[in-house]
Amino acid sequence: GTGQWWSLYNIFVFHASKNVDLTNRVEWFNDVNGTRIGTAATNYGEVTVGADYHPRNWLRFRPEARYDFADGKAFDGFTKNNQWTLAFDVLFQF
Repeated sequence: GTGQWWSLYNIFVFHASKNVDLTNRVEWFNDVNGTRIGTAATNYGEVTVGADYHPRNWLRFRPEARYDFADGKAFDGFTKNNQWTLAFDVLFQF
């Protein structure tokens, strides 16, 4: 068989200062036939906000908070239709 899915997203970066960027990402995903995720046909969405602090050219700290949501129960073992994720990474560039 075949399947189809659609997705749109937007990424926004605001340069707040020389060393700080504020970020935002919004995404919508429609698994039309339920073939991409492997469940029933569902709309998914997510909103992420974060920061990028770079005190040196070779060092970046990037915390973020993400909220995921769906039309159906798609998270936590298919028991919830939304979830929060907090993340933090450190990048060393060379």
